[in-house]
Amino acid sequence: MQNDFNEIISNIRYVTADKCFIIIPRWATFLAELGNTICSYQHEGKRLVIGVSLPTRSHAAVLCATGIIVSKILISQNLSDYNEYFEKICQLEYGTSLFYIENGRRYKAFFEEVTFYNNQKRIKIKVEKGTSYLINKEMVSKIILSEKHISRIPKAQKGYNVSTNQSFLKNIFGEERASRFVLNSSLESIIFGPFGILKKETFETSIAYPLEENQNKFIKANFNDLLRVKKLLLSPAACYRTEIFSANRRELQEISDLKNTTIIFDGASGLLKWFDRFSSSNIIILLDRTDARYDEGIAFMNKEYLSKRIYESNFSLNQKELQPGIEIMYYEENKY
Repeated sequence: MQNDFNEIISNIRYVTADKCFIIIPRWATFLAELGNTICSYQHEGKRLVIGVSLPTRSHAAVLCATGIIVSKILISQNLSDYNEYFEKICQLEYGTSLFYIENGRRYKAFFEEVTFYNNQKRIKIKVEKGTSYLINKEMVSKIILSEKHISRIPKAQKGYNVSTNQSFLKNIFGEERASRFVLNSSLESIIFGPFGILKKETFETSIAYPLEENQNKFIKANFNDLLRVKKLLLSPAACYRTEIFSANRRELQEISDLKNTTIIFDGASGLLKWFDRFSSSNIIILLDRTDARYDEGIAFMNKEYLSKRIYESNFSLNQKELQPGIEIMYYEENKY
């Protein structure tokens, strides 16, 4: 998987205003690799904190989040064999909330029962009042578990359009992984930083990826085609993978199940205000040396490092590829 990740990141192109396709610089791939590193870190009862000092914050958080997303897609289950997922759905209780995907649209549904048709085991789901579908193993990828309880199924549904830049994603990850990615919500990362700037970097930075069959031709996209930031998706029904919060927001609603969510602090303000709120998540801290609160951020990181790090740590971060102007500090600590 590591080779796949490195190949994908190194093949991403930056599209200039005059439509030139430029290989992204090594410092950019380094930041994406930090996202991959933190995704690979899985130690029960521990978490990883990585702090990075940068000459400028430009696109740093977006690149780290891109590394996280690419890593998560690559380690996601490829349902070429649908048996495990099919059996998981079969074990659901009556009335469990689901979504059913058909022709790029998402429909509310709920699980009814397991039945047999033509001597084949089928999952029976209700999609509209009076309308049920029988789903076999080959069709089970069209069923998605809903995060929220669906209280009722309408008499008729038009469904929500969940279409996206599928050609870009399929070109990189293949049809199945791309489809599962855009049709499932999972909060992989939360970024705290300057919301307006992050929105611009996510939406207005043009990127591209070479076609598999012709490396001289490219499919264009923007970073949000990968990040799928919840606040920035055009449809409320669209599935998300990332969230962005302003570092200076006054309060933060409760966010459930952050076990697999990486927190990225883009700047000292979010770090100083919200760090203690996330005591069990892996964290990436990005500090811009031109930030007025840079020294405060460094002092805070040093204090946390000295007071909480696990001294008997076996984790080691390869710093041979550390880029000029970038300084890094990392440590493990016990979750609390």
